[in-house]
Amino acid sequence: MGLLEKASIIYHGVKATTGNKDSLRALGNYRDNMSFSILTRVLKSENHESRILALESLSRVGFKAAIPLFITSLKDRNRLVSIAASNILIRTGKSAVPVMIEELKHVDFEQRAQIMDILGKIGDTSAIPAITPHIKEEEAVARLAAALALARIGDKGAIPLILQGIKEGKIYFSFMPSGLQDDLKSADLFRKIFAAYTMAVSKDQAAKQLLIKLVENNYGWTRCFIVRMFVDIGTPEDFPLLLGMVKDDDIWVRRGAVEVLGEIGDSTVMPGLVAAANDNDSWVRSSAASAINKIKARGK
Repeated sequence: MGLLEKASIIYHGVKATTGNKDSLRALGNYRDNMSFSILTRVLKSENHESRILALESLSRVGFKAAIPLFITSLKDRNRLVSIAASNILIRTGKSAVPVMIEELKHVDFEQRAQIMDILGKIGDTSAIPAITPHIKEEEAVARLAAALALARIGDKGAIPLILQGIKEGKIYFSFMPSGLQDDLKSADLFRKIFAAYTMAVSKDQAAKQLLIKLVENNYGWTRCFIVRMFVDIGTPEDFPLLLGMVKDDDIWVRRGAVEVLGEIGDSTVMPGLVAAANDNDSWVRSSAASAINKIKARGK
């Protein structure tokens, strides 16, 4: 590295610690320990925008040592930072999988659920042995995250364990094609919901319509699970339904709807997201801002 380049890093480093956005972005262009160290310090900044830019620049620096920092940032006090960290890990892909698998052993159940959700979206089969034991977790959110991750990855070996969990009432998830039709008629609401989701992912329109019917009725907090399923099953024809949920009385439904629209929406949903950016719930506001940026980035 030449003297001028070193001087440039030092200059941008000084600026970055004061929150200068251009310098924070510039440091991502240098694959060196000095830039890594500076950006790591910025992650402790009080300014959430600086923390987001530091994460993005660290992702461009490309050091493996940054992956645990992304995982730690999943629990950031600001929702936008947490979303940014999650997106970076998904984008990092398979190279982040071994680190996330190791982190599963050391983090609390909420962060385990976040990590398993990301592993499921990456879709690397090497994560299956690490995820499978978590379908027996004490915390329901972790069990559901594990089951959904295994479903996304397509692990056939986990079928007996998942089905046993359903039988014992520990996991509300249907997996095998055989028996799903019976589950659709089940009095167990959870079994019905996840059977419909499993079939809807396979483009079964009747199952999707059942989910829409369930989410339109007052099933309390279960609607929060259903709305998030539209990340996998939603199409433009579902945008009016999701935009209606953006105005729902339940803040958890609003949160889910805004996040889903960020993943699958286009320019037609922007007015609804702009309105959501003024919601009285800070999570909804920050998720709406993130969703708007995602849709703009896709150019749709």
